[in-house]
Amino acid sequence: MLKQITTLILLLSSISVSAQVTAQFTINNSGTEFCLNDTIIFTNTSTGDVIISYWDFGDGTDTWADNPKHVYKSTGQYTVSLIVYDDAGVSNSTSITLTLNQAPSVTIINNPIQQSLAAITNDANVTYQWFYNSTPTVETDSVVYYLESGNYAVVVSNLSGCSSSANYSVNLGDDSTSADTNEITVLNNILTPGIQDGANDVLFIQGLNYFSSACVVSVYNKWGQLVYFNNEYSNFGGFEGRDNKGGDLDAGTYLYVIKSAGKKTTTGYVDLIR
Repeated sequence: MLKQITTLILLLSSISVSAQVTAQFTINNSGTEFCLNDTIIFTNTSTGDVIISYWDFGDGTDTWADNPKHVYKSTGQYTVSLIVYDDAGVSNSTSITLTLNQAPSVTIINNPIQQSLAAITNDANVTYQWFYNSTPTVETDSVVYYLESGNYAVVVSNLSGCSSSANYSVNLGDDSTSADTNEITVLNNILTPGIQDGANDVLFIQGLNYFSSACVVSVYNKWGQLVYFNNEYSNFGGFEGRDNKGGDLDAGTYLYVIKSAGKKTTTGYVDLIR
C-alpha cells in the first residue's frame, strides 16, 4: 500500500523540487526503553507542508495517523520509522530503535503461622516497595511481618525499570475497642529488628488502625536529638531502629513521644538491641 500511495503522489508532481519537509517525532519517554504493554505515544513534530505521514512500528503493523499510540505485544527491539510527504510528492524519513523489556511477575504468599507475607517473583535482580493501606512504607525486603489487619501491597521492580504489583488483605479480627479509649498503648519496650522474626521488629501501637486521627510519632536519642519523625505513623513500616533516611541507629535506649487528636500524649522508652 505504501508503494501505491508513493506512486500516486509522485505522479501528481510535474516538476522536480527540493525537499520541503523534515520528518521528526518525539515519544513519551526520555529514553528508548519501555516495558511490555506500555502505551507508547508518538508525537509528530515534522516541519514543512506535510500532507501525509506514514508510520512503521517494526512489528508488522503500521498506520497513517498523525500522532499514533502503540502497544507492543512481545519483548525485543523494534525500529520505528516515520515517512512524511508534501503535496509535491517529496518525502523525508527518520527512525528510532526502541527496546521493550519484560516486567517481573509477582505474587504474595501468606504464612499465617509466622504472620508473614512473602513476595515471590521470577526475576533475581529486583527491588521491593511495600505499602500498607495504600501508604508507602520503609519495608524493602521480600518478606515482611504483619501485626494488624489491613491491605498490604508490594511493587517489585527490575533493573530495566519495569515493575509489577500484588496485594493481600489481612484480617486478624476486630481490635476496634482500642479506638474507644483516649489512651495510646505501646505493646513493646524493646526492638530487635536484626533478628527479623516478626517479634519486636517495630514500635507497635495497639489498635492504631482504628484511630480516628493521624498518629504522630517522634523518637529521640539519649542526647535529646530527634532521630525519627512520622506524622502519619503506621505499625507496618513504622519505627524499626532506623532514622528517617533509612540509616541504622546505634543500640541503646530511645525516648518516644506519641500524639493523636482526641487521645492523651504518650511518652516512654524503647531499648534498641542489635
